[in-house]
Amino acid sequence: MKNFSDTSIESKVTVGVGITAITKDLIVLDVNNVLGLEDKQRVDAINNFDFSRDFDTRTNSSKFVELSNKVLTDFTKCKTNRVLVHDDISNKFSSTGFQENKTVIEELTEDYGNYIIQIIDPDTFDVQLSELIVLTTTDNAYLLEKTTDFTTMKLGDFSTEIDVNDEKNISIHTNRKI
Repeated sequence: MKNFSDTSIESKVTVGVGITAITKDLIVLDVNNVLGLEDKQRVDAINNFDFSRDFDTRTNSSKFVELSNKVLTDFTKCKTNRVLVHDDISNKFSSTGFQENKTVIEELTEDYGNYIIQIIDPDTFDVQLSELIVLTTTDNAYLLEKTTDFTTMKLGDFSTEIDVNDEKNISIHTNRKI
């Protein structure tokens, strides 16, 4: 037997000749008595949640139920704080900038590259603008610095490097950690 709610209705009626009928309705709605498919509960169990009133009465349903003592709020129960990994994009970011003054800007895959690089210090708003030309061969990478202009101080120097996997990179060496 499945009990979704226990409802009891009480009425007080004053009736007499020439007297208007006054009724006071009371509905006890037990919304806490929802059981699972395998759960069993006694038929005569009483679990009153609160006194309620349906103030917009409809034929077969209740749209607005007003509770007298309880306040219902949105509730989310978090059983664990485990993070589910949906899309791992960690390889798109680098955390080496927090540990050292050198940052790899780009891997060099072409024989020739022309770069205009702007560096802005977010603390002092100093700006450096550099124009670079990079030439690569099978064994080496060459960097030509055409011009470097800055406001009050030079913020970094550029270089090319070949790592242990024979990948050629252009890097920036800053004056402080970025």
